[in-house]
Amino acid sequence: MDSQRVMIFIDGRNLFYSARDYGDEGVDIDMLELKQQLSDEQKLIRAYWYDSVNADTSDARHRFLDFLRTNGFRVVASESRGSDGDYEEKGSDIKLACEMLHL
Repeated sequence: MDSQRVMIFIDGRNLFYSARDYGDEGVDIDMLELKQQLSDEQKLIRAYWYDSVNADTSDARHRFLDFLRTNGFRVVASESRGSDGDYEEKGSDIKLACEMLHL
């Protein structure tokens, strides 16, 4: 029997804040293990990470996004809107939903 195919779509900011705010001290997520667990025995077509960036995005966050890219994730980054350090993510949810429907 052929293995089923799977695609993974992750709302990065939502996952980040949920992990950060879990319990008293938050929780660390091993992204490679998460990808493995979600795809299990199925053929993984691609894992997508939707997020937002701006001119103030930290080097650590850029390194994290590069890590994801290097390890098989397609990173889709929207420009966040705002100013003076008060930025708001816009468009990632719509991009995620549209791409899911398209694919």
